[in-house]
Amino acid sequence: MKNELELNQTELDALLATANRELSGPGSPTPKAPPVTEELITPIPTQQIVLPIKKSPRLFFMTLKQQLTKKIVLAIFILFALVIGLSAYLGIKMADHHSASQPPLEKLTQLGITFEAKNLVIYAGRGDTEIVTAFLDAGMSVDAIRPTDGWSSLIAASFYKRYDVVQTLLARQATVNLQDKYGKTALMQASVMGAEDIVTMLLESGANPNLQDINGRTALLESYSKQYAKISEILKNAGADPTLGPSKDVKLPPKVPFRPTKLLAIEESPSPIAAESRLTVGKAGLIQIGMPLADLQKKYPSLTVRDKYIDGSKKTIATLYLNNQHNPTVELELSSGTLKLVSTISTDDEQFSTDKQISIKSTVGDIRNQYTINDIKVINNSPFLLVKSIKMLFELDLTKGAIPTEWLDTDDPTTIPPTTKIKRIVIY
Repeated sequence: MKNELELNQTELDALLATANRELSGPGSPTPKAPPVTEELITPIPTQQIVLPIKKSPRLFFMTLKQQLTKKIVLAIFILFALVIGLSAYLGIKMADHHSASQPPLEKLTQLGITFEAKNLVIYAGRGDTEIVTAFLDAGMSVDAIRPTDGWSSLIAASFYKRYDVVQTLLARQATVNLQDKYGKTALMQASVMGAEDIVTMLLESGANPNLQDINGRTALLESYSKQYAKISEILKNAGADPTLGPSKDVKLPPKVPFRPTKLLAIEESPSPIAAESRLTVGKAGLIQIGMPLADLQKKYPSLTVRDKYIDGSKKTIATLYLNNQHNPTVELELSSGTLKLVSTISTDDEQFSTDKQISIKSTVGDIRNQYTINDIKVINNSPFLLVKSIKMLFELDLTKGAIPTEWLDTDDPTTIPPTTKIKRIVIY
C-alpha cells in the first residue's frame, strides 16, 4: 500500500510541473509545487468542518441590544416586585398603627361589637385579649356580668381555660370571688375544667377555695368529681376544707350574683327620674358613651359641632340645647376617629340627676352619703370628685378664697367641706 502511495505522489508531482511550465510560458521560472501531504489525500469528515462566523457590526449591536433589553426587563420586574412587597408591608404597618391608635370604643364599633356586658363576657370566653382590653379601656366594668347567667368575664375565661385573659382581668382588679346566679366562682369553673395553671393563679390572687354554690359544692368537690388529683392537692394546700359539701345546714347564697356590679344595680333599679334626664353609668338621658355622631344628629337635629383647643390639643365638641334653652344643656367630647364617637358627657343643667338624686344642686356631703369618693382630679385647673362606681366626675364650685388649704397639702378628698356645691357633672 505504501509503494502505491509513493508512486502516486511521484506521478502527481510530474503532472503539476508540466502544467506550471505550460501556464508560465517560456523563460518563466519553474515554480515548486507544494508537497502533497497525506492530509490532502485523506478525505475530511463533513461534520468536523467549521466555517468562521462573519463578524458584522450590525449583528454585534443587535446582539448587545437584545442582551440589554433582557437585563432591563429583568431589572424592571425585580423593581416592580420590590415595590409591591414594600407597599404591602407599609400597608400592614399602617393598618396596625391605625388599629392601635383607634379609640377603644371606635375599635369595637367598627368591628360591629356593641358596648354591652354580655359581649365582654363572650369575648373573654373566646380568649380574645385585645377585645377584652378594648372593653375595659372604653370604661366597661371588669366585674360587669351577663344577666342571663350571672357570669363575669373572669368566670367565663376560667371556664374556657383562657389563661391570658384571666391574667389580664386579674391585673385589672377583677373580683376573684364573684359568684354567678348558681353560686359558681371562677375557681370552681377552673377546677371542674382541669385548668391547673388558672386554679393556681386564682388562688394566688385571693380566691376562696371554701365558697359553696347553691348546692353546697366547693371547688375541691368539683375537682374530686373529675378525679383531678393535682388540682385537689393544690386546693388542699391552699386551705380547702374536704369536709365541706352538700348539707341541709348549708346556708346557700341567693340566686343572684354574689357581688353584683353597681352598673347592673343602677340600670335595673327603679327610679322616679325620667329616662330623658337620668344620669347613669355611661349615659345622660338618651345619650350614651360610644354613640356615633351620625346617630346623635339623627336624634337631635339641632346639635352643633365645633373644634376647640383644650390644653393645646384639638378636640371636637358637640353641644346640645334642650327645651329651647339659651345655655348648653349637654356638651359632648367626640373621639378623633372617623365615626366621631361620644367619649365624655358633661352637663351643668339641674334637670339631670342620678338615681340617688345627685345633681348640680347637691353638695359634697350629699355625694358622700350616697357614693364612695375615690379621689380628687384636677382637670383644666378645676378640681373634680371622682366616683368610680358610677364613672362620674363632679366639679367642685370653689372660689379662690374657699379652696381648703388642707386638701392642697394632702390631696385627701375627705378634707373638702361637705357644704361645697357641685357645679358640673362629667360622665367618662
